[in-house]
Amino acid sequence: MKTHEFARALEQLAKILRSAPDVELSRLESTIPKAREKLSSDEMALSLTYLVALSQIDKEQWIAFIKEHGIPIEVRNRDASRDILGKMLRHLESNKEAQRQLQNQIAQRADQSSALARAFQILLRENNDNSI
Repeated sequence: MKTHEFARALEQLAKILRSAPDVELSRLESTIPKAREKLSSDEMALSLTYLVALSQIDKEQWIAFIKEHGIPIEVRNRDASRDILGKMLRHLESNKEAQRQLQNQIAQRADQSSALARAFQILLRENNDNSI
């Protein structure tokens, strides 16, 4: 992704955020629709924007995040940051308790958390059966 493409994605994100209710960032999670609900095109764009941002995180930051949160994911030398993101998503999708634990850890440290942790806090939303 090039800088101008990323800037357009940020503009799209800003447009979506301006069209949503004006809430504290810590409460943004509650404005994102649950996965079982049908997503609008704008909501899909917002979710994809978050995923694009997560895909841009370097491998070392992923490794630090995994260690910090005690996530049982094996990271091999040949794994790229996107491979790690895929492993993280598969782990969280298949392990509802891990989702809850990560949400609780992030909520407890909301003021001190990294940008990566805040992004996961937004993406990891609970619905009635705690699925993504």
